[in-house]
Amino acid sequence: MVADIGSTMTTVALIERVHGRYRFVARGESLTTHGWPWSDVTIGVCTAARQIEQLVGRALFRDDGTLIRPRTAHGEGVDDFVVVSSAAPPMRAVLVGLTHDISLRSGHRALASVTGVQLVDSFALDNGAEWRDPNTWLTALQRACPELVLIVGGCDGGADQPMLDLIHLVALYNRLLPPAERPLVCYAGNVQLAEAAARAFAGLGELRVMANVRPSPETENINRTALDIEALYRERQLMRTPGMTRVAEWTGEVAVPAARSFGQLIHYVGERYALNVIGFDVGSGQTTVASYCGRTLDGASAPQRDESVVHLTVRTDLGVGWNIPSALRQITPEQIARWFPDEVDAEKIREILLNKSLYPQSVPAEMTELFVEHALAREVMRVTCAAHSDATSPKGWDLILGSGRILTRTPAPSYAALLLLDALEPVGVTKLALDVGNIATTLGALAKHNPLAAADVVEYDAFLTLGTLVATSGRIVPGDAALRLRIECHDGSTVQEAVSGGTIRIIPLPSYRSGTLALHPAREVDVGVGRAGTSAIVEVEGGMLGILVDTRGRPLAFPAEAQARCQMIRRWLEDILPRQSRSIRTQADSGRVLQAA
Repeated sequence: MVADIGSTMTTVALIERVHGRYRFVARGESLTTHGWPWSDVTIGVCTAARQIEQLVGRALFRDDGTLIRPRTAHGEGVDDFVVVSSAAPPMRAVLVGLTHDISLRSGHRALASVTGVQLVDSFALDNGAEWRDPNTWLTALQRACPELVLIVGGCDGGADQPMLDLIHLVALYNRLLPPAERPLVCYAGNVQLAEAAARAFAGLGELRVMANVRPSPETENINRTALDIEALYRERQLMRTPGMTRVAEWTGEVAVPAARSFGQLIHYVGERYALNVIGFDVGSGQTTVASYCGRTLDGASAPQRDESVVHLTVRTDLGVGWNIPSALRQITPEQIARWFPDEVDAEKIREILLNKSLYPQSVPAEMTELFVEHALAREVMRVTCAAHSDATSPKGWDLILGSGRILTRTPAPSYAALLLLDALEPVGVTKLALDVGNIATTLGALAKHNPLAAADVVEYDAFLTLGTLVATSGRIVPGDAALRLRIECHDGSTVQEAVSGGTIRIIPLPSYRSGTLALHPAREVDVGVGRAGTSAIVEVEGGMLGILVDTRGRPLAFPAEAQARCQMIRRWLEDILPRQSRSIRTQADSGRVLQAA
């Protein structure tokens, strides 16, 4: 059994052997119960598990609420229980270093891949002459009010005095605070100064010494530092979540941060199938982007490496639920409004989103609310992509995976496809998939316990294949011929299409069909091969939507005039929505209605 205890919802799933293979058998959901009036996450876990019990017809928990483990001879209970969580609030962190270009850059990369840490500010000795004044440091640290301070800088064996000055500045800040208010200090700088750092902080709070994040100008310890800090989050935040101690008794270990498990899943899928994979997990309180490069540009398998090849970006300040107020401090209503199919007042957008933050488990009651929530999701993913080192890489993605209820609980799968396209703006031929069971965040942790179970569930049950995307770039003129394609299905049938620029075309191809796709772009259009006008032939598989052809160009261009922009967005929606749902209702025109079949 696996469970994801999120900040808003708790999902529990049962995985069992069926005819010799592990299969995703049943799932239950409940509100997460870490807050008032429950203050115990086990209540939500048990509530979700009771739903599974009703489906499978046997008990998983005893009457007193304790887990039956291992499984009994009568089939009750489970043999293993894996839990991931994002329910605990992140630790407020401040990063301090010697220089922006070297020290802080490495520190930023390390913290960006740490789950459960929110970077509120960063300072360096080269900020300016005023930063040589201790009062400037003390004022800045007092304003940031961190729970964790990460000190970085200095290569191993490098200059001592600047680093010692930095250590003593942070120690001075701790000295001025009451013991209960002192932040945890992590030292990840020149290892030869570790003992000096320990002496400086003696009696001034807790100091954790870690490996140097930048031991030499050519070497970084990003992954190691991130895992060390993440262990502190599990110890100091996750385990303090009400009820999590009891969950740890059931599992025999501390819950794994959900974002880390999601990254492990992306690593597993990319390595197992030799794919370039990128995944989005958009949650109520945080957004995660994880990517793995399983092949080189020429299509060969990438050399085997350790888990550090998984690039993980966790934005604990960007969410589409209770953390919306934090997102709105970085994303303006005007940025959100540009994705709307009709003009909408900025204050109306704020009202809808702030109301959503108060009731994160609610669902949109009208299309205006749906469009606003989807527009925010696009911007949240785009901002996270901008911070993700691999998201704007020129190499193509073989698989794009979407997870999180904002993506998996859309009125139609085509909505989710459009959100992923607008957020990442991929180029070339890519497969799109959704985590419709909302269990992707648990499968990475499961793979550590039972690789075979994770392999079977990923292979057969975990993801819904939306289809194959063909996305173009280059000089594309809306309305002009952009791409000709021909699909020769393996059952002997043939489909030919001509797609003009500035559109999205869906060509039906069921999931049980596959074939050979020949692409013939216009002279100034690239289909992902790196050269405009060059044809390509690829093997494709169908999916829920089939073949999606996106000829809108890269990057997406928005007209400056509001009416033209709204018409363009409306046209995109009409291109990709099911035919029975083509009519679009917006705030200004109640005559256009999105009608379900």
